[in-house]
Amino acid sequence: MANFGTNKMVFLKTLPDYLASLHLFLRYSEAIYNRVVAAYDKFIPKTATNVNDFSVENFFNIEANSDCELINKSEVNSNFTKSKKIIVVKCSNGDNILFAHTIPRVNYGKVLYLKELNLNTLKYMQNYIIDPLAKNGVKVVVLFEPIFDGTRLQYNINEITSAIKNAKVIDLTNMKFDDAEVSDWEHLNYLGRKRYSEFLVKLYLDGGL
Repeated sequence: MANFGTNKMVFLKTLPDYLASLHLFLRYSEAIYNRVVAAYDKFIPKTATNVNDFSVENFFNIEANSDCELINKSEVNSNFTKSKKIIVVKCSNGDNILFAHTIPRVNYGKVLYLKELNLNTLKYMQNYIIDPLAKNGVKVVVLFEPIFDGTRLQYNINEITSAIKNAKVIDLTNMKFDDAEVSDWEHLNYLGRKRYSEFLVKLYLDGGL
C-alpha cells in the first residue's frame, strides 16, 4: 500500500465498501473490457499456436457446452491435465469456462486435520468486513468453497461458526467432484462449473444462502 501512497486506515475503512460492490465492478468493468478486446481482436492476424498441429479443442464441443456469449478462446499449457493443455473460453459477462480433464489426483482420499483456529484472522474479518456490511443492511454469507485436489479437510466447523457473528456460514469444503468435472487440481471444468452453479442456485432458492 505504501508503494502506491495509500493510507492504511483509509484502505481499511473503504475495504467493506469495495467488497460490497465488488460483484458490480467485476460484472460491468470486465465485461466492457472483454468487449473492447474482442473488437480489436478482429483486426489482429490469426497465427497458429498449436504444437505439432495438435489442439485439445478437438475433444470438446465448446459452443454446445458454453452458456454465455463467447468472446475468445485460447489454449494454455498445464502439467495437471491429460492433454497438457487447458482451453480457456472468455465470456462477454466476464466469466471464464475451462475445458480440460485433470490427471488423477494424488491427494484423493487424503485427510488433512486442521487445528488451532486463527482467531486474529476471524477477528479482522469480523471487525473490518462483516460488521460494517451488516451495519449497512447487507446480508453476509461466508462460503467455504470446495477443495479440488481431492483432499478432505477435517476440522471443527463449530469453532468457526461460534466465532463469527452477523453472518451465515456455509461449509462446502468437502463437496466431492469427479475427475471428469475438474480441469486441474485447482479449478472446475465446464461440467463441474455447471453442477456447482446449479447447486448454489438451488441452495439459494431453498433458503440455504
